[in-house]
Amino acid sequence: MLKRLTFATLSFLLFLPLTLNAEPFSAELMVRLDRVGSPAVSPDGVRVVYTVRETDMEAGKGRFDLWLSPVAGGDPQRLTRHEASDTGPAWSGDGKWIYFRSNRGDSSQVWRISPEGGEAEQVTDLPLSVGTFRLSPSTDRMAVSLSVDADCEDLACSAGRNDSRKNRSTSGAIYDQLFVRHWDGWLDETQSQLFVVTLENGLSKQEEPVPLTAGLNAEVPSRTWGGNEEYAFSPDGRSVYFTARRATPSEPWSTNFDIYSVPAGGGDVVNLTGDNEAWDTRPVPSPDGRHLVYLAMSRPGYEADRFRIMLRDLQSGATRELAPRWDRSASGLAFSDDGNFLFVTAQDVGNKTLWRMDIAGGDPIKVVPRGTVSSFDSAGSRLVFARDSLESPSELFVLEGDDIRQLTDFTGPQLAGVQLGEYEQFSFEGAHGATVYGYVMKPANFVEGESYPVAFLI
Repeated sequence: MLKRLTFATLSFLLFLPLTLNAEPFSAELMVRLDRVGSPAVSPDGVRVVYTVRETDMEAGKGRFDLWLSPVAGGDPQRLTRHEASDTGPAWSGDGKWIYFRSNRGDSSQVWRISPEGGEAEQVTDLPLSVGTFRLSPSTDRMAVSLSVDADCEDLACSAGRNDSRKNRSTSGAIYDQLFVRHWDGWLDETQSQLFVVTLENGLSKQEEPVPLTAGLNAEVPSRTWGGNEEYAFSPDGRSVYFTARRATPSEPWSTNFDIYSVPAGGGDVVNLTGDNEAWDTRPVPSPDGRHLVYLAMSRPGYEADRFRIMLRDLQSGATRELAPRWDRSASGLAFSDDGNFLFVTAQDVGNKTLWRMDIAGGDPIKVVPRGTVSSFDSAGSRLVFARDSLESPSELFVLEGDDIRQLTDFTGPQLAGVQLGEYEQFSFEGAHGATVYGYVMKPANFVEGESYPVAFLI
């Protein structure tokens, strides 16, 4: 009920007729708006750290900083303020530190800062930039992805080749195998691989990281948009589960990603999903370490297939689909603290909504029915999620029981005195009798019966 009132009130305010001081929403304002996202809830469920992207219009660039808010509500606290971008916040297992990735200095490395404030402290000082990272539950290890030259025996070799490439006077390249280009990115000589860094008192011991995927000949995470959602530590920190597609001649048209497991200290890699020749991805172990959930397609080579949710018993290997009658394609996955439920995001009639699913069986229940839930995290009985919609830019909200309340309001002051156009959802019959949904966005001060130019997106 609270959720409906919040959205109804917001819609009423945004769609009032223009006053003398109001202005229509503009492209420049859209660029200037803050972006709130990447919530990470503290282990005790009391605080949430997140990123806020601000845009410096004069410099023509954006910057991410870390902010901290009480989950119960209250004034936000700014943790970092730096010309560099600070992204990907994650709590240490004891809740005493917040780790993040930052491009302070000559490369992107992992840093940490106390939630009480103070100066940030550099954790890694690797010769290559850290692409993504994930902490082990006990914070004694950290998995990192690094772009290396696959035939190099150490990171110094790859760093040396990077320097040579930067100093090359030519930009031509010779490809002797596919992939050559993926979407809008040309592939280079490097390959993203997964390594483990040993931590001592929460800081890197500055020894050579242990390679986990070096012999697999695969990008981990996957190009171009893969992130740390494609790998995870087991709850005891002894194993790492990851997603990979081997670089074979058929790779450009193959969707055969698999879930692998490997000892966190290095060792033999085991394919857990070799029987499925379609896409398997996003491994998430249960809190007790007995099960692994992941997303799986069933049609090889078909990127638009539906992602089903699979549950694997890690002892017996038995695997079953959760909610097989559910017709949505899932994306984000997370267990509740007790391991009895899953929280899942899925595309849903023009929205990306959040659902709760009992792993014992039954149909999923929609708990956040409107807008686009871009990211979420939970601890205890509270779940914090980032949501945007056609009515509001991205802000953080808290789900507790069946109640939803807004936690942040960075963009409210920026939108004061601004009118957004009304929107309507429509549907029509498409190919093979399928129902296709779309939206019509009306301009500010729309007058029924008048003609307006149309910009459209398919």
